[in-house]
Amino acid sequence: MTLSAGSAWPGNWQIAACDIGQGDAVAVHDADRFALVDVGPDPELLRSCLDRLSISRIDLLVLTHYDLDHVGGLSAVLGMVSVVLLGPAEDGRDAAMADALTQAGAEVRHAHRGDVGELAGLSWNILWPPVDTQLRGNDASVTIEFTGSLRSLFLGDLGEDSQRLVSAANLLSHEDVVKVAHHGSADQSEDFYQAIRAAVGLISVGANNRYGHPTDRLLGILGRSQTSVFRTDLLGMIVVAPSPDGIVVWSDGQARVEKKR
Repeated sequence: MTLSAGSAWPGNWQIAACDIGQGDAVAVHDADRFALVDVGPDPELLRSCLDRLSISRIDLLVLTHYDLDHVGGLSAVLGMVSVVLLGPAEDGRDAAMADALTQAGAEVRHAHRGDVGELAGLSWNILWPPVDTQLRGNDASVTIEFTGSLRSLFLGDLGEDSQRLVSAANLLSHEDVVKVAHHGSADQSEDFYQAIRAAVGLISVGANNRYGHPTDRLLGILGRSQTSVFRTDLLGMIVVAPSPDGIVVWSDGQARVEKKR
């Protein structure tokens, strides 16, 4: 199916990967509730995406870790957030983010494996990090799964070793959508992606980035996992919705249907 440029995305959209360059900011939606996983590097780019999606209130904000390409846009959402899930802080700057969110009226929690909750008709589950982890940075990226009409998994910047740890700690199963780890870096576990065998892989990545993301290695892993790749550097904002025929993936001017497995 093809939509002309400017056509609206499906009203029942569930996932929207913002086009914010080299970084992550992905919205999750059901009914009148919204979650946001990371806030990208730039407040203005994030505001533009949220305005386009008509998001004025965020029920659940997940900050997977504290790299600037994941948290640099935080000022755009201060005062809009009800609940925040954070990974373990590395330094005073990280702790100050929690303070700023609290002062802006959010309830701030540190996320651990086994935490669960609901977003309208969706359920969410934290797969990583474990309680009292000594890991920090990418390896401690908060990993959240949403289940409902679609199953979706958000991997932050988990690398290959930490992906193996997540796999060992959880019973992984087929996902409809995976937010690919670390913008498509080469530091990935093929066994992990084979275990989840996602139908759709979203890569939030900047055009002509200096890291060479997404890498040929990662793209090969997804190909062997039969995961269809959708990249913000090539497509702009990417919106995913369930449909009777499978999964609708929309970008500026185009849509296609992926069959659910």
